Amino acid sequence: MKQLFILFTLVLSASIAGAQNMLPTNWKVKFARENVKANDTVTVYFIGEIPEHQGVYGTQFNCEFGPFPTKVVFENDGNGYTALDSAKSIGAKPEYDEIFECTPNKFKEHALIKQVIRFKDKNAAISGHIEYQTCTNDMCLQFRMNFEFVGTKVMKVENAK
Repeated sequence: MKQLFILFTLVLSASIAGAQNMLPTNWKVKFARENVKANDTVTVYFIGEIPEHQGVYGTQFNCEFGPFPTKVVFENDGNGYTALDSAKSIGAKPEYDEIFECTPNKFKEHALIKQVIRFKDKNAAISGHIEYQTCTNDMCLQFRMNFEFVGTKVMKVENAK
């Protein structure tokens, strides 16, 4: 019984140590253009610098019991703006994932996600977050990035766990 406890403790310690080495992706946000009027559409780009030896899953793929796709959530959609369609991954590549035994789209080194927004009010207050899963060859962690814009001016990008 003592040997089992020691083995469990070692495995748990290794898992915690590995999780502490995983860092969130460093996200930035850029709009395709800055000047907008009422009823204009503009593309916003979410650009991520992914830490070495990690990957981030794309926004679209089909895995029945796989990882979570990256999701862009607009918390106040409809109040002065509308997010059109869903966010799209640009450049995510299909890669077989041994942990989930499926082939999701994955970003390595850099992530690029685009979302088209229609402004009803050129100074609309926009807030939301990105939910994404970062993985190494051994484990995955869920992260979140919060954002706030006023019109096309980026007010906050908060990379967090």
